[in-house]
Amino acid sequence: MRFISTNRTEEIMTINGASNSWKEGWVIYVNGEKISPVDLKLGVRVGKEDRIEIKLEKVERIFGQPSENAN
Repeated sequence: MRFISTNRTEEIMTINGASNSWKEGWVIYVNGEKISPVDLKLGVRVGKEDRIEIKLEKVERIFGQPSENAN
């Protein structure tokens, strides 16, 4: 797993050879709730019982950064 980090956000770039693109990006969910790159940078507490999922999903990007309108 490879990350990119800025002053504000943390973003997964590559997992097992599958990389972000202009149309798709890695998204983290904890117990079904989407975690934003800003929250990821700040840190997210998880416990042994929490369900963590990482999915490659369609994203909308503005100047290379995911926008809040991505689905």
